Amino acid sequence: MQNEDSFENLRKDLHLSEQNFNTETLYGSDLMQINKPFIALQLMALLRRSPAKDRSHPKHSIIIRRLKRVMGGFRGEESVFYQLNYLPKEQFLILHGPRLSNENTYFQIDFLVLSPHFYTIIEVKNIYGELYFDPVFDQLIRKMPDGTQTGLQDPTSQVKIQKMQLRKWLKHHKLPIAPIKYLITVSDPKTILNTSLANHNISNWIIHKHALMSKFEHFIKANPKEIISNKDVKKIARKIKRKNEPLLSDVLDTYKFTPSQITSGVSCPKCLELPIPRHKYRKNWVCPTCRASSNQAYFEAIADYALLINNTFSNRQMRLFLHIDSDSTVYNLLKKMNIQTVGRKHSISLDDVYMYANKNFNE
Repeated sequence: MQNEDSFENLRKDLHLSEQNFNTETLYGSDLMQINKPFIALQLMALLRRSPAKDRSHPKHSIIIRRLKRVMGGFRGEESVFYQLNYLPKEQFLILHGPRLSNENTYFQIDFLVLSPHFYTIIEVKNIYGELYFDPVFDQLIRKMPDGTQTGLQDPTSQVKIQKMQLRKWLKHHKLPIAPIKYLITVSDPKTILNTSLANHNISNWIIHKHALMSKFEHFIKANPKEIISNKDVKKIARKIKRKNEPLLSDVLDTYKFTPSQITSGVSCPKCLELPIPRHKYRKNWVCPTCRASSNQAYFEAIADYALLINNTFSNRQMRLFLHIDSDSTVYNLLKKMNIQTVGRKHSISLDDVYMYANKNFNE
C-alpha cells in the first residue's frame, strides 16, 4: 500500500467510532465513552501541515508508521468497548481513557467501569503473536510467527499500580471507594496466551475480549451488595471529567520541526487543498481546486494550531495563521467559537480542540 493511500485510510479511520457507535465522548459531554487519542489528531495535523506531508520526506513514513500503531491500538480499544456495551447501562458507566494526576504523577486508564457494586480497571493490549507471561521475572514475552521474541512490560504490574493510584485519587478527592477489580484484555482474537502451569491463576484477570461478559457476571455474583448509590457513580464520573488532563505531546520537538515550518492557512474540507482563500464578500472560504466552500473551515485550522503549536495565542498570531489582515475579523471569528479571552490572549479548551479536530466542515 502506498503512503498516500495509508494516510487517507488512517484519516477515514478517525471517524470510525462516530459511524459505529452512538455515544457521548469524554470531551465536552456529561457522560464518557469512546475517545480518539489526541496523539492521532496531532499526527494527522502534522501530516497535513509539516514538510512531512510530502511522501518523499524522510519523516513521512516514520509518522505514518506511528499513526498506524496508534490507530491499531485505538481499534483494539473500540472492539473492547463494543463488548462493554452489552453491560446493563442502568448499572454500569464506562469511562474511556481518563488521565488523572496524583500530586506530581499522572496515571491513565484505558477503561474504567463504574458501578454501585465495584469499579473495574481494564487495560487493553492489542498485541499480535504468542504471549508468554513469565511469573519468575514478571515479564511478558511476545513470540512472532517467524520465531523472533520480544520482552515487554508486565501488564499485571501496570494495572496493580493503576489500582493503587486510583484508590489514592478517590481518597484525595473524598469520593466513595468500592472494591476495585482489574482486567487485562487482549483485543486480537488470534493472539495466543501462554504461561507456566504454576501461574495459571492469571487467567482470572488476563483474558480475551470475548470473555469480558462472563468475567463481569462473576464479579456481580461475587459482589452482590451495593456499596455506593447510582447518584454517587455519576458524581465520580463528573469529577473524573472535570479532572481529566489529556496529554498533548510536543510533536514538533519529537520530529524536529519548528513552528515556522508549519504550513499556515485554512484547508479545504473536501479535497484538503492548503491554503484556500477567504471570499472577500461572501465571508467564507472557497477552494479554487474543487470549488467546495465553508464558513467554518477555519475551526479546523485553529484546532491544528492548538494541536501543533499552542492552544493559547494572540490575535496577531492567529491573523498570520489564518491569512486575515483585520484584527476585528479574527476577533469576531474567535467569538463565534466561544474561545476564552484573557487580556490580549485567546485560549481554546482541549474539549473544543477535540471537537473541532473531528468535525466535518464540508458543506
